Amino acid sequence: MTRLLLFCLVLASVSFAQGNPDFSGKWTLDREKSDDGEAVILGGLGDPDRMSPKDRRTAERLVGLVRALGWLEIRQSPSDFRLYDEADNVRIYYIDGKKHTRETPWGDKLETVTKWEGSELQMRTDGKDLGEIDELYAMEGAQLLYTVKIRLEDSKQEVVIRTYYGRAKE
Repeated sequence: MTRLLLFCLVLASVSFAQGNPDFSGKWTLDREKSDDGEAVILGGLGDPDRMSPKDRRTAERLVGLVRALGWLEIRQSPSDFRLYDEADNVRIYYIDGKKHTRETPWGDKLETVTKWEGSELQMRTDGKDLGEIDELYAMEGAQLLYTVKIRLEDSKQEVVIRTYYGRAKE
């Protein structure tokens, strides 16, 4: 058992050292380069006054998450990725390509798979009533690119939000 654990740790550290970027640190939103997440969500979902109560709740939750992304702090290791935002939300992803349950800020349990695809960290979540959510973290030059794609359960439309972050000055 000890040998297996040691082997897994060595394998994870080798893969981390072989070119996967380290996103660790504090990041601030580049508003000029980023999409207006709230406008993209509402444009993709429609007028909140015409939504069903379920869709309105979904839209409000998504907008709340987008509003909390003015700055991020990321703590990354070879085995996990932790994202902290300005609303004190914490998201923990395990980078092993397996399904893991995580809890949303409003208490829902979601199944997420996180893995490296080249130099991009990708998360795919079964968002239950949110539909399917793909998140991607990558570097574009010195900036962190965070892309979210949401395919809503009751809609054929995909909502895509691209946000850029620069390293925060300490």
